Amino acid sequence: MADSGRVLVAYGTKHGATAEIAEAIARTLRQSGLQVDVERARRVHSLVAYRAVVLGSAVYAARWRRDARRLLANAELRDRDVWLFSSGPVGQDEGDPKQAERWTKPQRVQRRAAELGVHEHVVFGGRLDESSGFIARKMAQKIPPQLRDRRDWEQIEAWARSIAAALGAGGGPSGDGGQAAGDAGTRAGDAELRGVGDAQSRASDGGQASGDVGTRAGDVSGGPR
Repeated sequence: MADSGRVLVAYGTKHGATAEIAEAIARTLRQSGLQVDVERARRVHSLVAYRAVVLGSAVYAARWRRDARRLLANAELRDRDVWLFSSGPVGQDEGDPKQAERWTKPQRVQRRAAELGVHEHVVFGGRLDESSGFIARKMAQKIPPQLRDRRDWEQIEAWARSIAAALGAGGGPSGDGGQAAGDAGTRAGDAELRGVGDAQSRASDGGQASGDVGTRAGDVSGGPR
């Protein structure tokens, strides 16, 4: 078990959008009175100092970033409170919710989450940076500028406050803190329903040319994160 009350916020990112989400989560946890470290997943080699871990990743072609997957497999997580987040969808609010979850909550991640008994796995909107390459520029042509960054900072901060409440900070695990947790969960669920956003009309990260994997946007489809 952890020998301190610190919380780790770790993330896998490609172009920095998921890193910015992780920083916002860490900042909100600190404002609630918690001691927090925020690190790229590839730089985390031990969890001995932490009582809780918040781990997130950009999603590309229904896969988490490799460094985030490796940290998720760390056996030390079994003895800690764990929350997960994925960063991905951009574009219009369309698509089948079940299909959205397929691409934003990779099956391997979901299986591991069940093994660990994580508190929650939520999906946040992502950001498409057209300067990151040819595929992103092609996707951007089909997505209105106002929908190329779907990160909802109020939702992200509300979710972080719910984590703080569950850990006994910022109002404690019940009362107002418990209500915050419920509200954040509802908002995150709504975000998943908004999810993939016209998932079958946008290109994927890997440049794949066929199937659903080749027609998605944002982190889910290879947009920059």
